[in-house]
Amino acid sequence: MELLTLNESEIENVYLSRMKQDFPPDELKPLDTIFRALRCGQYRCIGLSDGEKLLGYAYFIILRYDNRITLLLDYFAVDAALRGHGIGTAFLQKLPELFPDADTVLIEVERPDAAETDSERAYRCRRKSFYLRGGCRETGLKARIFGVPYDILQYPLAAEPDTDALRERYDACYRQILTKQLYLANIEIET
Repeated sequence: MELLTLNESEIENVYLSRMKQDFPPDELKPLDTIFRALRCGQYRCIGLSDGEKLLGYAYFIILRYDNRITLLLDYFAVDAALRGHGIGTAFLQKLPELFPDADTVLIEVERPDAAETDSERAYRCRRKSFYLRGGCRETGLKARIFGVPYDILQYPLAAEPDTDALRERYDACYRQILTKQLYLANIEIET
């Protein structure tokens, strides 16, 4: 698996052709928000490739905070036909080499207890289990982001900040890329 940094044209193509199918509309940030954060050095978009085909993608918010780098995995998806073949797990294992200066990656997973149907609950449990099997840990943080309830996990790279530090960093990720109005209307973080 090859990891490549996507340019703006590739990001737009992935957004229009893949992200709109992989994520519900209420979970998608506007493309101009992504581009603005990218141009400010607060965002990085990675493609997972086999050399010819895009196998998946991962988009990160980059927070430089208190002399540390914390990442928030904003979007991550593997091509639906290739799921279950170890691509996502292999990607998680490459995070330390991809971000050698970062100390932790925060990951939002839809809360299983907030699912409306049994099939949705089962899907959310599988997704959360994937991250926990891959080395992520529970943080105890919960959030409602643009109306979607999440549990917040962390994938430690060089350090494991405590819950208060993680909450501050998680909050700061959204404050840096959203306008104050968007933040106040759409971000709620619990501990």
